[in-house]
Amino acid sequence: MKTKSIQDPKSLNKHKSKNRDKESGIAIVTVLSVLMMMTLLVFGFFSAATEELKSSTYYGSSLKTRQLTDVVTNMVIAQVRKATGEQTSEGQRFTWVSQPGCITTFSNRGSDYDTLSVAKFKLYSSETMEENADDNMVDDIQEDWDKKPHHYVDLNSPLYSERENELYFPILDPRARRSTNDTNKDNVEGFNYTQTTSTGTQVPGVILPGSDPKSQRVPMPVQWLYILEDGTMGHLDKSDTFVPGSGIGKASISNPIVARIAFWTDDECNKVNVNTASEGVHWDIPRYDSKQEREMAVKQPVQRETSRFPGHPSMVSLSSVLYPHEDVSQDKAKLRNIYDLVPKIEYKNSSASGSSSTKGVTWDTDRLYATYDELLYKHERNRGLEERQESNTFRNSQISRRKLEQSRFFLTANSIGPETTMFGTPKMTMWPTYTNTGRNTYFDNLINFISTIGTKNRKYYYQRNSSGSRHNENYGNANGHNLQLLDNYLVNLIAPSNQIPGYGGSLGRKYGSGPYQDGKQILTQLWDYVRTTNLNDPYNNDQYTARGNASGHGQVAGCCLCGGTSPHQIRWDKPYLKFPRGFGRLPTLTEVSLVFKATGQRSEDGSAQGNSQGLPPGGVNVEVGLLLETFCPSHGFTKLVPKTSLQVVGGRFGNQDKEPASISINGVNIGKLVPNNKARCETSMSLKGFRGWGAHGGPRQHGTTQPVYWTPSGGNAGGGVPAGGGGLLRVKIEGGVDRQPASEPDMRVVLYDERGGADGRDVNNLIQVFELDFPNEFTIPMPRYDNRDSWKQTVSKARNNPQNLISPGTVVRSLVVSHSDFRLLGAKRVIENHVFQPHPKFNTNDRHAHSLVDPDGYKYTGFENEREFIVGADYSKTIEPDFPISPDNPNFFVDVRGNPRTDYKFSVDPMITGDWDNGIAMQMDGPYVNRGDDGNRPSGNRNPYFDEKALTAADVTSQAFFSPNRVICGPGMYGSMSSGVQEGIPWRTLLFRPDPDHFGSIDQPNQGDPPDHLWMDLFWMPVVEPYAISMPAATRGKINLNTQIVPFDYIKRNTAMHALMKAERVVAIPTNAGGKYKEQNGGSDSWRSKIDAYETMKQWEDKFKENELFRSPTEICEMYLVPEGETLGTRSGKDYPKMRKFWESHRLTGDNTKERPYANMHPRLTTKSNVYKVHMIVQTLRKARSTDADKVDPEKDKPVGTWRGSALIERFIDPSDKNIPDYFNDPNMQQESLEKFYNYRVLHIKQFAL
Repeated sequence: MKTKSIQDPKSLNKHKSKNRDKESGIAIVTVLSVLMMMTLLVFGFFSAATEELKSSTYYGSSLKTRQLTDVVTNMVIAQVRKATGEQTSEGQRFTWVSQPGCITTFSNRGSDYDTLSVAKFKLYSSETMEENADDNMVDDIQEDWDKKPHHYVDLNSPLYSERENELYFPILDPRARRSTNDTNKDNVEGFNYTQTTSTGTQVPGVILPGSDPKSQRVPMPVQWLYILEDGTMGHLDKSDTFVPGSGIGKASISNPIVARIAFWTDDECNKVNVNTASEGVHWDIPRYDSKQEREMAVKQPVQRETSRFPGHPSMVSLSSVLYPHEDVSQDKAKLRNIYDLVPKIEYKNSSASGSSSTKGVTWDTDRLYATYDELLYKHERNRGLEERQESNTFRNSQISRRKLEQSRFFLTANSIGPETTMFGTPKMTMWPTYTNTGRNTYFDNLINFISTIGTKNRKYYYQRNSSGSRHNENYGNANGHNLQLLDNYLVNLIAPSNQIPGYGGSLGRKYGSGPYQDGKQILTQLWDYVRTTNLNDPYNNDQYTARGNASGHGQVAGCCLCGGTSPHQIRWDKPYLKFPRGFGRLPTLTEVSLVFKATGQRSEDGSAQGNSQGLPPGGVNVEVGLLLETFCPSHGFTKLVPKTSLQVVGGRFGNQDKEPASISINGVNIGKLVPNNKARCETSMSLKGFRGWGAHGGPRQHGTTQPVYWTPSGGNAGGGVPAGGGGLLRVKIEGGVDRQPASEPDMRVVLYDERGGADGRDVNNLIQVFELDFPNEFTIPMPRYDNRDSWKQTVSKARNNPQNLISPGTVVRSLVVSHSDFRLLGAKRVIENHVFQPHPKFNTNDRHAHSLVDPDGYKYTGFENEREFIVGADYSKTIEPDFPISPDNPNFFVDVRGNPRTDYKFSVDPMITGDWDNGIAMQMDGPYVNRGDDGNRPSGNRNPYFDEKALTAADVTSQAFFSPNRVICGPGMYGSMSSGVQEGIPWRTLLFRPDPDHFGSIDQPNQGDPPDHLWMDLFWMPVVEPYAISMPAATRGKINLNTQIVPFDYIKRNTAMHALMKAERVVAIPTNAGGKYKEQNGGSDSWRSKIDAYETMKQWEDKFKENELFRSPTEICEMYLVPEGETLGTRSGKDYPKMRKFWESHRLTGDNTKERPYANMHPRLTTKSNVYKVHMIVQTLRKARSTDADKVDPEKDKPVGTWRGSALIERFIDPSDKNIPDYFNDPNMQQESLEKFYNYRVLHIKQFAL
């Protein structure tokens, strides 16, 4: 049996103790584990809570930061609204202009820029958001801005992308300029930056172009504005103490500083709009004869080819940004790249540099870009093979993404400028439409919509009905709307009591606004010009005038403000009732000639020739004819086929009611006026030398089928005249006192606008009355027998052979328009007898004393001018202008009594004033009114504008060559309108070009008088292709003349102006080229030059240095356009003598030619913007408790949230707003302007981040 040993008690106790120690260790481990787990849980809890707090704090900070962007956006909107919203003060009216960083306001009370400017509203963060107008905001840039980070911040500091190894700038990438050489192809045109402001301040941080483009920097520092918790906003003073600028709060522990903001606002109209621009290709009507001019005639812009329409936004050239300093119009690859980039314009159907195609082009189907960013991410759609290839061309072209990124500062998808007058009221549209809406085309209806504003549906456009009903068009048509537009609205805008905001004075004070003064006369001319636009619309089967070759095609009787049909019947022949009248488009009388033709002659020896029966030895058988030369100032296309008639009436020369007076020669009564004393307009197509484009009508246009002449009768049936002493004959016209004003004239020639009007002396069709006085007695040399043809036979044969009209032996004595500015006659109802003066050779022994000329320039035998039109031109015979009396002759510029005028201090010599037009192509120069171009269709081998057959074609235009925006570009076309019709001032037209000494310049004739170019401010031409670029009271793609960037004027961005000028040309014809410039290929292509934009823009710098801005886009007319190869020179007073000297050596350049580039550019310019881009940095701050509540310590008070980016804002007007006033009933300009009715919206917000 087994037994157990009994353990020792001590040993047992020891064993139990070890077990207890083991159990105790396990407990400690357990407790420690639990404690550790609890610690971890607690730590995790607090860590999670901390992260949640951080996340919550970050979210709250982000939310507050994002809200701060709304603060900035609304702050800028409020600033723009305050600056642009019309302000009234003691009857004053205000206007405004914008520029990058600022809006400046002007009143209408003052006489110069300084007294008219009122205030500047800053569009960037500054302790003072409004300044006096004479303050220079460039002074806001501090030399030590970089040493005060809590005062200033650089809005243009870049971000670096490690992945792309690339820098991105939020506003301006300085690498857009890679070289110090302006014309380097790596430099965006017109862009530059320096290290010094215009006032001499050194700008820290600017790094100019060098070897490493990535090192370039252009800081744009602005001031921080700090915000308290209660919303009070302010800035820091020099001691870093918060100074409230708005609100009533003060910084405290309970109202701490919680945020700060900084911003600067760009003007989008200082950029090129990718939705409206493309690449302009120059085109113009030929002005002289050369290879290039003839090429332009053949290669006219076709339908929808808007990049070649003069004045169209598509003529703005994107190559100034994308292919700087290159002419890509001849580079198909680069041109294709640009056209593929922009919407609507499609290269594959464009004629690019021009083609002789007679078909229109098509547009692509791309939609417009909503923002500029869409340009970077051009949408790739499922397209056909050809279009995919085009897309590859775009991707593989030189227009890289980097290039587009660097172009942000120069390109935009959103730029809009308002289309309002300086008074803030609607402009009148230059396109006429029909009262009968069924006659309106698609274009007409769209323009009507754009030109209607307000709940009263006021129509700011001309409504026409009948070209021959000049009275009803005013007084009856459209319930008299047209006359209301003129009398109740336009006339009100020039009233002397309504001074022009921004300029002071008024056009009515300068020219007079009374019923018989030139102010209203000018308005009537401009208003009537609209009526006579678009006379051959190929989209309309119901034309305004007769069609094709039909008599009356292209003819319009000028509107007359004589009171209507009934008043006209009793007022027509009263010269003292000088009612305003438009030019219309029909002939006027310019020369009246007595022609003494020998039909038989008996010599002293008894030998006889011709009709010599009953003649004594030395006697001559004489017939006396009357030639009536005509002229139409509205030169151009469409073709003009007149249907007028002339009637000779009056006291001594006979009329239908009185016994005709007689002419005696050497005491022998030569006979009486034939009973048919009327001269109908011929069917002009059958006349040799006829040109269907107005201008000179010649002496054969009226009266070759039915001439006006004195026929022998009574006892001297043969008309035999005995020889006079010394071979001279004495002519006597029976009558009263010789050539006295207001006396009964020798004759009246009455113009009717119907071929049959003279037959029944239809007063309703009577257009003009010409009072004519020949000298009562004068001598002439004996006419020499050349042939036995009677006068009637002579003029009949002359129809197809003008050389037959006046032979060497015929004696001619003419009355001519003294000053030769026939426009003054074309716009008058009654032309008084002092206007026609005897030809300078009238009282000489020469047989010929006349200046008769045909439409094709043929000068009749004996034609002679007393002086060259332009001295030194050395004209060839066919292109010498009709200018019989020299300005040095006392008869050139006379008063109503025929005495030389001394009351006018300005020159009336056309060589000095330059107020005459170049004729189209080979047409001689003269006093034209710059008609818009309807086009002349190429056909067969004809060269339009040059080929005689093309000028007489039945149909000279077609849909393929038609567009409203090709016909008329804008109000710059008014520049050839006479401004002295009522006052009788010749060779003075509206001034739309630089000439400080001209009557039409600013401060002429008196200090404070406005410039002529403000007439343009009253009108506009909406852009309706390729889409409705214009909208009510606004147009997209406008470019701001005010390029100065404030306060950063060390940055020059003239790029948009370069893009505007790139496709324009300056034509300068040398003075001595008169013998060749109208001969076939006699001119030089070098006379049509590109514009040197760098030299031209120096005038902008001169203006900005004087702390002045452009107040109206029309001020472009005051800037010289410097041709390439020339330099601007130094300014002296108001002028640049070097440029004046240049034009003095190119005097053959007409007013219309000089002003055409201004007319083209003006419609695309503005001085006001409707779209602004706000660049901003906003930060929320955490104020340290250890710093004073009203101070900022940059080391302790740290930002907790930052947002960088931009917001795009637009001001716009609702044309149907019921509160818009009726401006037709506001004679004293008391109603609020349109500025009060603008709304605002945010188009786009974008954060700047990688």
